[in-house]
Order: sequence, then structure tokens, then C-alpha cells
Amino acid sequence: MASTICRRKLRRDIVGVLTAATGCAAVAGLAALSAPPAKVVRANVIETASITASSSTLGFADSEIYFQTPTQIAKTLDMMQSVGVNSVRIMIPWAGVEPLNGSYNWTQIDNIVSAANARGMSVVGMIDETPGWAATKGTPALSGPPASDAVFAAFAAKVASRYGTEISAYEIWNEPNGKQFWSTGPNPAAYTALLKAAYTAIKAANPKAIVIAGALSSVPTTSTSMNPVSFPTGMYAAGAKGYFDEL
Repeated sequence: MASTICRRKLRRDIVGVLTAATGCAAVAGLAALSAPPAKVVRANVIETASITASSSTLGFADSEIYFQTPTQIAKTLDMMQSVGVNSVRIMIPWAGVEPLNGSYNWTQIDNIVSAANARGMSVVGMIDETPGWAATKGTPALSGPPASDAVFAAFAAKVASRYGTEISAYEIWNEPNGKQFWSTGPNPAAYTALLKAAYTAIKAANPKAIVIAGALSSVPTTSTSMNPVSFPTGMYAAGAKGYFDEL
């Protein structure tokens, strides 16, 4: 009966879809009152970490800004600022900056960092995406793990040297616990080796830089992913402690 009432109301007033939806919700609520109670499942919740809330920093991650024109970049950052954002996480794609070995194009990163700094916004640079020439043999460009951790670390050091205090922190890779961004499948030990090399190189180039271990995807453990509890556990087992400032 409830669904019949809702359908009739929608047929009479398609334009007033919000009103109809409200009516449907009310009818559904009345129906729920007469329905048998649902089975209650209880679970113990254990607090394993604490978060300190701060009103001083509001950040926004926007990898797509890398593909925008200077005018679009300015508009995007202005929109962020209008809602209180004062820190932006951007992508620094190795493949985009050094598409050919030894050939660099910093223009887009320069534009973004300069525009953010001009607005007083701090920048977190996420370094990822392997160029084809540097990927592990048999793996695709972008998501393929670097064939050499040292070569990746050398690029990360160039980034840290170039931008100095203009970039506040560097995140090493993105979601390495999933095959989508680490094509050979999640491997905490392999990722830790990359992280350790990058951390050491970045700190040598810019001791004040903050190094962030790659953001983990909220996924279950499957044949192509590893959950965000098991992955850092594997990282610690591989010696990651002391090779990142934040996670």
C-alpha cells in the first residue's frame, strides 16, 4: 500500500519530486513502525588509536589539478580557500615530470605550487607513477613498481631540492596496498624498500621535509589487495620504522 501511494503521487507531480520523496519517506517510516524488529547484532569496539582534532588546518586532496590550465588551477584553489581549505595534496607524477630518462618538465608542478603558495596554502606532494623507461620489466608504466629504488629516490631528491620549503611534505606513492596502483600486487616489503630509499634521499636533500608513507586504500585482503592493517604490519616487519614521519 505504501509503495502504491508513492507511485501515484509521483505520477501526479513529477516536477515536485522532492515533495514526493518526502511523502514516501513518511509513509515508509509508518510502515517501519509496524514491521517486526530487526535482529540486533552487537560487537565490542576497541579504541586502538587517537586523533587530535585541530581547527587550524583543513586539507584537500586533488590529483586532477595536475591536468588543469593555470586559469583552472587558480579557480580551483580559490574555491578551496572559499570553504576554508589551507592545505592541498597534489600529485607529482614521475612519469609526467621525467617522461624520458634525464629529460625534465617541471612547468605544471611549478604552476600549482606557486599558485598555492601565493594563497598561503601549504602543499603535500605525492610522488608516484613510474615512467615506462624506469618500470620493472614486464610491468606497465605508471602503476608498475620502479625497477630501481635508488633511481626513484634520486628523482624524489630532485623534487625536494627544487621546491625546498614551498612543499611541506612528500608522500611516497599512493595506495600501494592495491594492484591498481602497484601492478604486481601488494607487497609491504617491496614498498618498504622504496620508502626507505626515498626517505633517506629526501632528508639528505631537505632535512626539514616531512615524509609520509603512502596513503592506504580501505580495502579487504584479496588476491589483488591487502587491508590497511595487515599492510603496515608487514611494513614494520620489513624495517619501515624510522623511515617515515607520518602515515
